[in-house]
Formats: sequence, C-alpha cells, structure tokens
Amino acid sequence: MGIRFLSDVEYAVSGLAVNEILKQRYCVFDLESTCIHHETEHITQVGAVIIENGIVQESQTFNSYVQPLKPIPEAVERFTGISNTNVESAPRLNEVYSRFIEFIKVL
Repeated sequence: MGIRFLSDVEYAVSGLAVNEILKQRYCVFDLESTCIHHETEHITQVGAVIIENGIVQESQTFNSYVQPLKPIPEAVERFTGISNTNVESAPRLNEVYSRFIEFIKVL
C-alpha cells in the first residue's frame, strides 16, 4: 500500500486490496476532533462498528466521547454536533483508547 500526499489536505492511496471483502470481518471507525490540524488538535469522540460478511453488526458498536485538552471551537461544535458540555466529564484519550483496543480484539 502507498500513500501519496497531494496537498496539506488531500492524499491518494494506491495498492490497497482486500480479497473477498464481503466475506471478511473488520472494524470501521471514525474520530472527531477539535479541528483539522492533527499536530495541534485533540480527539473528542471515537465511534466504531464491526462488519461481518458485509453486514453491520449492530450489537457490536463502540462509541465514546473523549475529554480533549483544549476547548472545542464554536464552529466545530456546530459542524460535529459535539459540544464542550458533552466532553467535559468524558474520559481522557488513554482510557478510551484502552477500551477501543479491547473492543477490536474480537476481530
């Protein structure tokens, strides 16, 4: 697999192939953050689901807010729907990460 950066915000992936993907079991996950610059921003939510034989396993999902080390800007709150109130008592990333690793061990 190769990743070629086209700009600061775009990249192209090549050489990625998964044989018989509809017969595989895998995890799809998504991260939300305080903004888009990975060097200075912080994760605010981790969500994931297990897919098996092309079917979302609705009983095998993961979702957690993460308490960031900086406030979520108002524009990002509007865009993601995640507010500072949502994350103020959420666990820190190290705890959420540990739980996420346990979640994907079913693979």
